[in-house]
Amino acid sequence: MSFTNRLRESHRRYRSEEDILKDEHLRKLSLLLDVKSINIDESSTQLKLVKEINKNWRNNFIEDATKILKLKRRKKCEKDLIKKLSIKNSKIQDKIDQTLEEIKEVEANTSLLNYKLKMAELKKTRTVKARTPVTKDDRFEKQMTKIYKRCMTVRGNEYFYKN
Repeated sequence: MSFTNRLRESHRRYRSEEDILKDEHLRKLSLLLDVKSINIDESSTQLKLVKEINKNWRNNFIEDATKILKLKRRKKCEKDLIKKLSIKNSKIQDKIDQTLEEIKEVEANTSLLNYKLKMAELKKTRTVKARTPVTKDDRFEKQMTKIYKRCMTVRGNEYFYKN
């Protein structure tokens, strides 16, 4: 055998061991990804193990994905709830503001109505006094009270002459 032939054989042997290691590594990686992509020409027990490992990995991945989705949904639900509550709070605050304004208007209207009622009562009493017919006796009494007021002082219910 020539030197080159020996080199080729040794290189084949070395390469075949390296290829075997690469194949095992690729198999392990492909187990994680997908069973269908692996071409296994070995016993069915290894195939079962591969399928089982793949199922476990898929189940774990699915569980993790569902957990993440649930968390995202919770966060989204929380955000939606916060939005709804803030909208409800703003609506409630608007209603409270409206009722306070209405109360102020009612209070203003009631105070105005009370004032108008008092003025109407005063006008009624004035108009009633003005509408009553004035008799001669009433005129005489008015004149006498004017005279008394000029000449006399009033202490209690009695009149006294001024000095």
